[in-house]
Amino acid sequence: MTLKLLGLQEIAELLGITPVTLRTWRHRNKLPKEDYVVSGNPIWEYNNFKSYVAQDQWLMEHSTKEVRQWD
Repeated sequence: MTLKLLGLQEIAELLGITPVTLRTWRHRNKLPKEDYVVSGNPIWEYNNFKSYVAQDQWLMEHSTKEVRQWD
């Protein structure tokens, strides 16, 4: 099984928001802690992030795309 990793750009696209908005949410602690940091950039595992969003009411309400549309 291949591990799918997501950076800020990919997550912004999945949520249907701009990368600037996503960075703001991250600084306001609206995102889960990253799984890895590569060259100072946060990286999340796809399955971990998807599970977190599916359980987080605030993110579900403020995203323009639903988690079930991700696959």
